[in-house]
Amino acid sequence: MNSKVARIIIVFLLAFLTGVNFVVFPALGTAFTDSSLFGLSSSQFGNLFIPQVICIIVSCLGAPFLVNKWGPKIVLIIGLLLMITSTGVLWMLQFLMNDTSVLFPGLMILVALMGSGFGLCITTLNPLAASLFENNKSSAILILQFLVGLGTSTAPLMMNLIGNIKNWMYVPGCI
Repeated sequence: MNSKVARIIIVFLLAFLTGVNFVVFPALGTAFTDSSLFGLSSSQFGNLFIPQVICIIVSCLGAPFLVNKWGPKIVLIIGLLLMITSTGVLWMLQFLMNDTSVLFPGLMILVALMGSGFGLCITTLNPLAASLFENNKSSAILILQFLVGLGTSTAPLMMNLIGNIKNWMYVPGCI
């Protein structure tokens, strides 16, 4: 496999995984609001996504400046590390759920990390996909966005496949 084919596969696979990661928190909504698990109220669950939206906006606006300063690979790696950290710590919460007073603030921080990582990744992946297909830039971006969208439908599907809400930790664990 030549390096261009490898780059194409990596960029489009990252688009799919970015979509999966992006909706892991909404997909776990039933676990977050279940009183025997996280016990968030409906308003807490809704407010959970305020930092995500803010961080997506800030990171999308800042990504071009960061790419000009550090290059797309570094910005993409930072975004991926933020999303992986967020999902990994979410998985580890299964061991730390004894102190429910820190769950909501902790989840807000994780959602903010996820939003920042998503904004950096998606803003960096779009021009990377376009650069891989000089004659079909718009098609490359559309395929990339399709894969992100496909990924966003995968996390809720995973939650459905685990069957029991008590097994919520398998969703971030698989991701």
